[in-house]
Amino acid sequence: MITLEFEIEIAASRKRIWEALWSDANYRYWTQVFGEGSYVETDGWKQGTEVRFLPPDGRGMYSLIERHEPQQQLCFRHLGSIADGHREPFPEGTPSRECYTLSESDKSIRLSARLETVAASEPFFRDTFPAALARVKEKAEIPA
Repeated sequence: MITLEFEIEIAASRKRIWEALWSDANYRYWTQVFGEGSYVETDGWKQGTEVRFLPPDGRGMYSLIERHEPQQQLCFRHLGSIADGHREPFPEGTPSRECYTLSESDKSIRLSARLETVAASEPFFRDTFPAALARVKEKAEIPA
């Protein structure tokens, strides 16, 4: 298992950044870099509830929202994969966490993303995550 961390400075309010991350339309926009048509099924991002991250073909993963502090932090523990409507738990010891955190910096807000993954996925995430965060920044910094 490896842990990857990515950061971006965004000149917008916490509220705008949070909406750029987690509103349905914006989520679909910034996650396109991971897979065209990606979407999420959630019960309002409530802590302790399940969330399903899915592409159009229905293959994806299900996760637990471990921590949700609005406009501050949202963390997931990935539980397993979904394929053809069938859920398959990840094997014991599989990297399983992903966390998004907003913090103050000099003149902006820093968005940090931390994820645990397997070594084979590292190149993909190193290539795509910066582009995904740039899309969040783009949406958040659009004048109201």
